[in-house]
Amino acid sequence: MGFKEKLKEHLKDKLSEEELSVLPRGFQTLGKIIILKLNPKLNEKKKEIGGACLELFPKIKSIYLNRG
Repeated sequence: MGFKEKLKEHLKDKLSEEELSVLPRGFQTLGKIIILKLNPKLNEKKKEIGGACLELFPKIKSIYLNRG
């Protein structure tokens, strides 16, 4: 199961179908940091998505957004 599928499964009760469809397919890591690039439609849900990533990857300590 890939990252997007794991994230969808984890967030299926918190996000709409439209929001689930635009979740990121992957991420970058830098040590214990995940860098995500989110679709603008998900800006209001960034805390839920970040929290889900922390639960899915317990060794990760921080989540950052790539806005560029």
